[in-house]
Amino acid sequence: MLKGQHHVGAVRSLDVQPQSLSALFQGTARRPCRVDIHFASDLAGARHVSPNCSCPVGGCCEHAARVLLAAIDSGEHTQEVSPELLTWLP
Repeated sequence: MLKGQHHVGAVRSLDVQPQSLSALFQGTARRPCRVDIHFASDLAGARHVSPNCSCPVGGCCEHAARVLLAAIDSGEHTQEVSPELLTWLP
């Protein structure tokens, strides 16, 4: 996660919904990566984070980490996020 903290400013079009985040991440590639992160709990109450990214890694990548950090840093969207999701954040 520390590596991702250096490029939080490269996150664009951050969209925070109660159970998801989406954004574009402009890195060194010509086209930005599209990042979608979904949050859910299963019937047993276990929490799951499902990141998806258009980069070759496909999900559990720096781009997803950077989008999560940008959402946390923005702080302005917390009223749109479900209380359950906020319990996952440090």
